[in-house]
Amino acid sequence: SDARLHKDDVDICFSKTLNSCKVPQIRYASVERLLERLTDLRFLSIDFLNTFLHTYRIFTTATVVMEKLADIYKKPFTSIPV
Repeated sequence: SDARLHKDDVDICFSKTLNSCKVPQIRYASVERLLERLTDLRFLSIDFLNTFLHTYRIFTTATVVMEKLADIYKKPFTSIPV
């Protein structure tokens, strides 16, 4: 198991509560880390996607989200942690 998936860091903090998929919930995170989690196939969650899409305008813009998503998908597949 990748320790980075559940370990608190400067740009992400997890709750002790697990979601319905037995994954720690995110308390707070940078836009980059939220989008990394959102695009990580190990954490497919319609609830997380819906929450993000309903709230991202509070802390960022659609332009920033689209630019960061483009950056994530431009990375070579080998740079995605497994």
